[in-house]
Amino acid sequence: MAKQTVGLGSSANDGTGDSLRVGGDKINDNFDELYTAIGTGTALNITTAGASSNQILQWSTTNNRFEPTNSAAAGDISVDLTPQLGGDLDVNGNKIVSASNGDIELIPHGTGKIKLDTLTFPTTVGTANYVLATDGASAMYWKQVGSTITLSADSGTNDTYTVGDTLNFGGGTGISTTVADDNISIAIDNTVATLSDTQTLSNKTIDNPDLTGVSTGNIKLRCATIGSFIAQGANALASFESAATYPGAFGVDTSTHKSYFASNNTWNEIATTLSSIDIFADVDTTTATPTDGQVLTWVGASTAWKPTSIVSELSDDTSPVLGAGLDTAGFTISGTGKLDLTGSGSKARFDFTNTGALPSATNYTGMFAVTTSDSKGHFATSSGWINILTENDSVDRLSDVDTTTTSPNYGEVLVYTNVSGTGRWIPGHYTPQSKVSANFNVTNNGSTDFTFTGDGFTTHNSGGSQNDPVLYLKKGHTYTFTVSSGATHPFEIRTASGGSAYGFGVDNNSTGSGTITFCVPMNAPSTLYYQCTSHAGMGNTINID
Repeated sequence: MAKQTVGLGSSANDGTGDSLRVGGDKINDNFDELYTAIGTGTALNITTAGASSNQILQWSTTNNRFEPTNSAAAGDISVDLTPQLGGDLDVNGNKIVSASNGDIELIPHGTGKIKLDTLTFPTTVGTANYVLATDGASAMYWKQVGSTITLSADSGTNDTYTVGDTLNFGGGTGISTTVADDNISIAIDNTVATLSDTQTLSNKTIDNPDLTGVSTGNIKLRCATIGSFIAQGANALASFESAATYPGAFGVDTSTHKSYFASNNTWNEIATTLSSIDIFADVDTTTATPTDGQVLTWVGASTAWKPTSIVSELSDDTSPVLGAGLDTAGFTISGTGKLDLTGSGSKARFDFTNTGALPSATNYTGMFAVTTSDSKGHFATSSGWINILTENDSVDRLSDVDTTTTSPNYGEVLVYTNVSGTGRWIPGHYTPQSKVSANFNVTNNGSTDFTFTGDGFTTHNSGGSQNDPVLYLKKGHTYTFTVSSGATHPFEIRTASGGSAYGFGVDNNSTGSGTITFCVPMNAPSTLYYQCTSHAGMGNTINID
């Protein structure tokens, strides 16, 4: 409630203020609200006993009241033994200062580390004379810095340089040094050979040089006077540099005294007076070493001149006659002429390992040959080698017969069938229009059942028979029922159980002794029945597919 004010009136006892009762009631209401807000309604839960400067009233759960208490909330954080920040500490341009020469300690908890901005400081004290260094990123670490530095050179003894002394960088012949703004510059004059300047070398020896032109540039060696020379060679051709790397180079094999030039990624021998005629690409005196009296003869098959013995000029004899058997000694009689032998007892071998070894059929049209790997005979035509069949071959080898894709089964015949647009004789069951798809032998089991044997029942049970089975017939197929049930049990195909006889495609229907032929028409219903005309319990369903 809002605070109630006692009406005092305009002046003392003028009768305009609250009565004593009304004023006392307002005072009681105000006190009731105070005692309820900060007390139990009858007593105050607050005490100021023992209060001192900078204390605040803080609720005591022990005494169940507000009591004077030292607190950081009053501006004195020294009384908080475990102060915690609720957010980032903003010094607002001020400093963190210790009193009484005290230290300012930053101690992370556990594995935590001290970070200033992005730099992370080490957690150990390090080693004496070590300094803090950065890894170039964010980590700081202790690093040893020596007081002396050992200087060494390619020659002479080492020297120890003490930090703080003057370190001199002296020049030499053609080399000078300068120091400016903490920078040491080393310069060379034109007496020193460089890559960019034009310079003259005098009395210089270049040991094992590798002179390579820059980019597509050339290396030019020009001799101003007669008598200059370049020696290039090795004691073995295999020791030459790569011909692919140095095309146009010249070299000498010092062990064989042969010269070469590099071209087409290889070293090519140069013919000299020391060379043999065999050096030429179209001469071969290596495969067969020449003997006395031989001549070089062109061998077309080898495209080379080879040593050959000339016995006689047979080509000049227009009617040569053999005086004895001709031994080809492993060589071949070839030519474009004819072989005409009329003598009896002639024989010749025409055997080859496999079809891949047969000669060109186009060149040898009419030739007979046998492949020994499969003992097959062949003859050559302009279209290729034709395989000859024998009594040892299967009918499957004929071009229009295929018994491989589908292996034949017992009782099947070869049926001419369209296979992907091509006629082929393949194994199968041929059912011409006049052929019966199945024959059922029908007898009777008293007056209760028809008993079936024949096609489809030979393995049904131990007796090879079944009483009143459900039949499954196909449209367009012909079935026969050989009935031997007697005159008292006529067998009839019907439209329904107890219905009329079915007359489409059925010959000799309703007989007890004879053959009923049923050619199932294409418009036959899906279900027919067979039944004894005298006993309704004999029969069952015929399903038409």
